[in-house]
Amino acid sequence: MKKLYVLLTLSLSFSFAGFAQNGPTEGPGYYFNGFQHYRTKNVDSALYFIRLLASDKKYLPTLEDLLHNSFAQSFIKRTDSDFVNEAQKQYYLKDVETARILLPAMMADKNAGLKKAVQPVYYWARVQENENNDALLRELVAEFINTQLSTTDMYTNRVGRYALLIHRVIAPKKSLEATANELLKPVITNLKNNQVTGIEGAARPLLIKRAWYRFLYAYSNSVQGKALLAENRIKEAGPYLKTAFEYSPDITDKNVQYSFFYDLFFLTNKEDITFQDEYIDYLTKNSGNKQETLSALMTTALVNTSFKDQLKTFYNNNFPGRESFNDYWIKSINQQAQKAPAVSLKLMDGSQFSSSKQKNKWILLDFWGTWCGPCRREHPDLEKFYKNISTASTGKITLVTIACLDNEKNVSGYMTQNKYSFPVAMSDKRVEKSYNINSYPSKVLISPQGKYLVVPFGIDWVDFVKKYADL
Repeated sequence: MKKLYVLLTLSLSFSFAGFAQNGPTEGPGYYFNGFQHYRTKNVDSALYFIRLLASDKKYLPTLEDLLHNSFAQSFIKRTDSDFVNEAQKQYYLKDVETARILLPAMMADKNAGLKKAVQPVYYWARVQENENNDALLRELVAEFINTQLSTTDMYTNRVGRYALLIHRVIAPKKSLEATANELLKPVITNLKNNQVTGIEGAARPLLIKRAWYRFLYAYSNSVQGKALLAENRIKEAGPYLKTAFEYSPDITDKNVQYSFFYDLFFLTNKEDITFQDEYIDYLTKNSGNKQETLSALMTTALVNTSFKDQLKTFYNNNFPGRESFNDYWIKSINQQAQKAPAVSLKLMDGSQFSSSKQKNKWILLDFWGTWCGPCRREHPDLEKFYKNISTASTGKITLVTIACLDNEKNVSGYMTQNKYSFPVAMSDKRVEKSYNINSYPSKVLISPQGKYLVVPFGIDWVDFVKKYADL
């Protein structure tokens, strides 16, 4: 993770160099890569490209991506241990040098859209540069609150992220405690009031926004809760840690984790995080409420199956005489899952698959296509999984893969060429809509009681399915 900054910048520069060889194609991607290519080589050229990117409102998402997910990395403070070699370190130092020239130039640009987009980065950079000047820090925070927090929209230009980054700089200073609280309070309130609800069947942009607001709200409450714990204000910390727990990324958020990936990186320097274990630890040490601890462990295990063994041990040790753990587990899954639409498809081997006939079985639906690179890369694991469940799972689960946006000739040739045997059905163009599938590969796990959930993308899906279905 510590290499992300250098690797990201280099890869984009190389792509621009290759692109330019084929002649320029005007548009946001070209301007994005042009800025990246020149940012450490020629400041004037870099400014030329970012002005073009800021010249059209249709390019705003690309401009935000460039400024807040790439350029802003230049202002992350690093130590020698963050670099694998001297060349990386020298590249970083050069990048920081030019970024400090580019930032004020963008702030002074005639393009109001560019200035507005880069302002949050500017305030964060200034706060870091003046971390030992309390008087100036108070002025900068007051300016940030007045100019950036005057809107209810914390998502555009990732204003919420920079507020929390600034808070992280000033919070450790006792002399700025009041200023830190003045900054954090409206952020938490805003994030709370703008949570996205009513997501069943929602389009991806809404799910992305939901995940972002949930993550930042969880993080900000975690910050407040841990600060109170550090002051030994145990009882006061509880509600904040509980809120962080409740808004920690759930399965829906995990499927669009890229929506807060960079916020996670900037704020924690980690690739993945959950605030749930903080609350479980708090309950274990301070609550004594076994039912509350059990509920917290179950909620966590349903998102992060590595907690399932801890949940099982806690349940068996503290709730003897109740239903078996396996019954408790499956009941909890069904309570939080959605009713599965019926699936009836003809398999390419000529047989008919009907979900209604798979009584008392788990069903794993895999949506893919021969055109999908990530799908093809995971097919060796999918084949291995299929062969394993065919011999070792005593009929507990059925796998059906559904080829989408494809044709039978391509699929048949692909399966024969790679000697894959897992079951394939051609999509009827309705099944993926009924499950709101809009990215590939996607996996849907259906319980024996007919409830379904989408397996989070980017995780060890084999382990997830095995632990969910107790294979």
